[in-house]
Amino acid sequence: MTIRPIEDRAMLIAVCAQNGHSVTPHAGKCCRFVQVELDEQDGRCVRSELLQIPATQRFQLHPDLADHPLRHAAVLIAGSMGDGLALRLKASGIVPVVTTESDPVSAAQAWWRKAVTTLEVCPAVSGHALDGSSGCHH
Repeated sequence: MTIRPIEDRAMLIAVCAQNGHSVTPHAGKCCRFVQVELDEQDGRCVRSELLQIPATQRFQLHPDLADHPLRHAAVLIAGSMGDGLALRLKASGIVPVVTTESDPVSAAQAWWRKAVTTLEVCPAVSGHALDGSSGCHH
């Protein structure tokens, strides 16, 4: 596992890609992520690379994000994500995003353009998965 320094003026976005090439669901179970670095000024992709983390560091099994390999990401994008993980990400300063986009770089750039919305998590209810649908109705 190699985590390279982020380029100046670049924002790190982690995208769940369990199959190694496209956006996948179940963020808490994911061990493979495409790390996309976007230029903060124009959203241009500076670099993208696949990162595989040990199964013991899946978000599902790793509640403390302070020492997680993706702790420096500004955003985590997935095809679906549980509300517990979304709350933990938000508390750690990472923006949780669910998308229907399949290409990791396109998903990151869509978030940068504000073409996808961040998750609004209902802290009153735990255990329901977020899949980009209408969300919580509490």
